Amino acid sequence: MEYLKKDFFPLFLAFFLLGGYLLFLSPDYICAKPEPVRHSLVGKKFIPDDVDWQHPVYQSSFDDSSALKDWFLEGGKRMSVQNGNLVLESIPGTKRSMRDANHLVAWLTKEVPADFLLEFTVRPLHRNQG
Repeated sequence: MEYLKKDFFPLFLAFFLLGGYLLFLSPDYICAKPEPVRHSLVGKKFIPDDVDWQHPVYQSSFDDSSALKDWFLEGGKRMSVQNGNLVLESIPGTKRSMRDANHLVAWLTKEVPADFLLEFTVRPLHRNQG
């Protein structure tokens, strides 16, 4: 048993010193990851210079339900205009497959160019449900 103590002591001392050294190092130093390089455009608003802002391809203020004639609802429950917003309602508690569950698309029926800038805002009724 005495021979185990002799052979074990140098190993124990090495682990003790190494452990003490690591305790004094900052966890940030040990686990530090380099900061990612931020792209120069991150956080800036993209404003293309080749858009004809005076002549939009399509524009609607959704003031009344007559704007619905320009749209076709695929899937979902209903499409309506409320308080200047186009409102799309999905079918709650659908029993269809997850692939088709709550499929909801509003198609603009007007012809548009192949390349155009689209701006819109979305506000889901329940943020945690998407």
